[in-house]
Amino acid sequence: MPEIWRSFAILVLLLSSTTALAAPQWEDLSAEQQAALAPLQERWDALSEHRRERLLQGAERWQSMSPEERQHASERFERWQKMSPEKREKLRERREAYRRLPPEQQEELRERFRRWRALPREERHKLREEYRNREHEGGPPAHRDMFDHRKPCRDRDEDMHDACPEKRPSPPPPN
Repeated sequence: MPEIWRSFAILVLLLSSTTALAAPQWEDLSAEQQAALAPLQERWDALSEHRRERLLQGAERWQSMSPEERQHASERFERWQKMSPEKREKLRERREAYRRLPPEQQEELRERFRRWRALPREERHKLREEYRNREHEGGPPAHRDMFDHRKPCRDRDEDMHDACPEKRPSPPPPN
């Protein structure tokens, strides 16, 4: 019987040491990690292992960013915090839908986004307004079938020019 207790004690020690390695206590963090995670110091030890591991990964990414990338990430985080819970949930659902797409379609969407960002600011504003007006008039949103990879381009909305190369209008002639 004592052998069972000793084995149990060794098992508990091994498990607790693995936990300590996987998700360190605040005192075990490096000075750089503590600086990056300073807002969480008071509640760090109460966070779940999974949460601490994810925060450590984020701190590592933060430390590897340039000052411009850090500024951009800070601004994005502030926008996220200001969003309503409903809007956050909608964005999470869209991200999950994107992750379920085949890699080719993910790349297609990334390319569409690059083209969108390359448009002049005024053009993007104009297109947003047209989209909002179409939604208010009861028309189908332009992105309705964007994530439905089962439909070939020819079966999607007429407004999906960017998603469907065969429906993309010809560019205007150069001046």
